[in-house]
Amino acid sequence: MVHQLFATSIGLWILYGSSVSAMRGLKSTFEDLNIQKGLVYTPEEEAQHLARFEEELKGQAEFISTEDVADLFDETRPAIMQSFVDEINSKQKTWTASIEQGRLKTFSLGDTKRLCGTLREAASGLTKKVYAPEELQDLPTDFDARSGFPKCSSVIGHIRDQSACGSCWAFGTTEAFNDRLCIKSDGNFTELLSAGEMNACAIDRHFMKETSPHHYSSLDDAKKAIQTDGPVSAAFDVYQDFLAYKSGVYKHTSGSLLGGHAVKIIGWGEEKGEGYWLVANSWNEYWGDHGFFKIAFGQCGINDLLLGGTPKV
Repeated sequence: MVHQLFATSIGLWILYGSSVSAMRGLKSTFEDLNIQKGLVYTPEEEAQHLARFEEELKGQAEFISTEDVADLFDETRPAIMQSFVDEINSKQKTWTASIEQGRLKTFSLGDTKRLCGTLREAASGLTKKVYAPEELQDLPTDFDARSGFPKCSSVIGHIRDQSACGSCWAFGTTEAFNDRLCIKSDGNFTELLSAGEMNACAIDRHFMKETSPHHYSSLDDAKKAIQTDGPVSAAFDVYQDFLAYKSGVYKHTSGSLLGGHAVKIIGWGEEKGEGYWLVANSWNEYWGDHGFFKIAFGQCGINDLLLGGTPKV
């Protein structure tokens, strides 16, 4: 039925463009797919989805196959919907989801996938930083690098915006290095480095004592590194529910995998018995908890690739 309706609307679109006949065929296809998928919209969400579906279909009408129409329907739906937020909040108690996420509220599911531009790879070959047992004995229950390094609090607490591209890997790396450079200079270097110039830097010549970053294989080693030298870079898997994070300690609850994402860990703590990393994201301060989020230790692979470098000043 979907194929028949879609073929009809494609033919109408090619013949009549945005005429009433073409729009009726398109709307019929949209409604049929919606019944199959079982999506529950608010009126605003449905209008947003239909407009995006129409826009994308208009550009592909002469080339897309009927087999791809369901994928297009999925990719163009709103990334965050109120019914999904309600489902998340009903399933768990460690964190709160919200549809109010600034610009992300207007993003399609396909748009959000493009934000996740990091490939999570093994840390083999990287220099492993291991602290002596006695150095790890007095780690505090909670730590925030903004208060731990007050001369650099404005740099560490600055939330960036990667916009709509998958440049999170550049932001996560640049931000952590920026913080460590400020800390290493005792607060004298407070300029914000450009994530866009990552590829132009010869890091082994100008900034790093070693040609490879340090990898922290244990939780306590990573904590000690943050407490001593400053924030670290991390990568983790992003699922659909993470887009709606507002407060609390995030644990994956619902939704499919969108991709890998790079961020900056600035501290840790415990909330209602749940240990977490305190993390700065790069989706603007209107997302999440003013741009920050808490994620349970080990959740979504966040502990697997924790990296930090040593600035040369």
